[in-house]
Amino acid sequence: MGFNTKQNSPEKFGLRLINRYLPSPEDVELPEDIPGMHGSVDFSMMFGERIAKNRPLTYEYKLYEPDAIKRNFVKRQIENWLLRGTHEPLWDDSEPLYHYMAKATSVETSADEAKGVMSYTITFDAYPYKIKDTPEDDPYWDTKDITDYVQDTAFTISGSKAINLVNVGIIGSVPTIIASSAMTIQKGNKLFQITSGTTNSDRFRLEVGENPMTITGNGTISFSWYKEVK
Repeated sequence: MGFNTKQNSPEKFGLRLINRYLPSPEDVELPEDIPGMHGSVDFSMMFGERIAKNRPLTYEYKLYEPDAIKRNFVKRQIENWLLRGTHEPLWDDSEPLYHYMAKATSVETSADEAKGVMSYTITFDAYPYKIKDTPEDDPYWDTKDITDYVQDTAFTISGSKAINLVNVGIIGSVPTIIASSAMTIQKGNKLFQITSGTTNSDRFRLEVGENPMTITGNGTISFSWYKEVK
């Protein structure tokens, strides 16, 4: 496990990983009783995708150190490192190519004086989905996995061009759009005005699956986003 950076890990302090608990995110349900209808309606899918709660991540470590003073010194170092700041990247060796956005919420310890062992239970509060380390327009094959979808994300526009971007993540994504000149994007029944330079707006999202659109203008335009998965 690495936190803040991949190099910052409990193993640097001599801890050994014993167990990890990485539960799936729990869905948020928004049931509402409608007068005159049987049962209730769940409004959690009103935006076309599931809504999930933050997930707890728990790691259990052991430190084998007979000197009690050294054990307590390591404990202070671990607490000072983890229990500060807000949500930051957390990498788990069992999930290569992805990271969580997590905040350490507790570092619980217990010592076995006879054996010279200190046990650690480190708990994080994590954003519900794992995030790909590299954007979908990354050209290198060693950053891809079997769930990725290889596609063109940069285009030359001369007049008008129909394209289709595929988001294979679990939820919609807001792409960063870089255009060499002002353009318009027709996506469904909505028209988006894209200015020259970099655009990143929650108004323009790539829904899960196919996203056909028509771009009008002259110049180059590219799309970059980070896939999120369970």
